Amino acid sequence: MIQAGKILQERYVIEKQIGQGGMGAVYVATDKRFGSKVAIKETLFNAEDFRRAFEREAQILNNMRHPALPRVSDYFSEDGKLFLVMEYIEGADLSEILKLNGAFEMNDVYRWADELL
Repeated sequence: MIQAGKILQERYVIEKQIGQGGMGAVYVATDKRFGSKVAIKETLFNAEDFRRAFEREAQILNNMRHPALPRVSDYFSEDGKLFLVMEYIEGADLSEILKLNGAFEMNDVYRWADELL
């Protein structure tokens, strides 16, 4: 876990951790260059094959434009970990919404999938 106040790449100041999964964690940070909040996804795997796939994915995500997807603005490696920097979207995440409301109606899921495609 990265502690609040740590600065990554001399640019991103970690505020707090907002998510945790099997492959890493997600943090809210402040971009010192622009003064904006960003989400930083930390990936714990750093093998060469994984690194190349991660870089390709970051570049693909950076080129994607859709109102329902956060914009990816940067990626980097530091302290043996890979990081993806993206637009921070405030609010509940999918797991929180599911816990509160239960499963979505399939018609809603199909509609959202159509919007993304």
